[in-house]
Amino acid sequence: MLGSANGYGDGVDVLQLYAPANTDILQLIHVDAANVITHTFPTPAAFTTGTWHHVALCFEPTETDTGTFRIYLDGALAATGTHVQWSAYQSSPLCIGGHNATTNVDRFFSGSLDEIALFDEALPAEDVARLARMTTARFAALTASGNIPLIVQTGWQAWQAANFTAAELTNLDISGSLASPAGDGLANLLKYALGLDAKTPTASPWTFSKNGSAWTFSYRRPANRPDLLYAVEVCPNLAAGAWTTSGVTHTRTVAGDPETWQGNYSPGATSKCFFRLKVTQQ
Repeated sequence: MLGSANGYGDGVDVLQLYAPANTDILQLIHVDAANVITHTFPTPAAFTTGTWHHVALCFEPTETDTGTFRIYLDGALAATGTHVQWSAYQSSPLCIGGHNATTNVDRFFSGSLDEIALFDEALPAEDVARLARMTTARFAALTASGNIPLIVQTGWQAWQAANFTAAELTNLDISGSLASPAGDGLANLLKYALGLDAKTPTASPWTFSKNGSAWTFSYRRPANRPDLLYAVEVCPNLAAGAWTTSGVTHTRTVAGDPETWQGNYSPGATSKCFFRLKVTQQ
């Protein structure tokens, strides 16, 4: 994380070099003073997890506050970005593996870092290749070590962090489990349960069908929600305390991600029948 901000714009130029979630590539992004991502440079070269890799980022100025970035992976050039405007103004602490803030910890690096080095000039390709083959001590570089405590967010908290800003996370009327920032009547917890975006209005996320006297309530949900319990409940009159799962068959009908689930119920001679999806955090 390079720049004079806490971690994502904040009115100044910021660079982030990271491995996007659920990918096997590296990516460099530049965020300008308006908090807009102006450049994205992914590496086509893939890497394997669970093993050490050498990564180098070089910036070579070509004119005032403008230059060329080169990303190297294991000593080989992996991506190049030209004509990138960046002021390289570092008034906040330089952060390796995270950022200078206590929020948005989902952006912290989940892994191990070793032999980190900074150089006051852009290294040529042959020097980067040599660095990938030997320790920084061979280059007479200063070394330092330390421990970075990491909090890896999963489940509901990770979904919140992905959908809301740091300021919004402190306002439960926006990011709380019962809030509906999209104004569509669907609470945040339900949108998390169904894999929906918090701020995008969504029409009814379920469907109904009837076969004879049997009704079917169908919906789709992500496969990776182990922190939730789902239940399809029925009620003949919407009276408080009348909701029940008795007589409802709740089964997965389509595997994959997302999954399709159905609640089947035969109300018999009852003239009315209401369905609802109940989601409970474990």
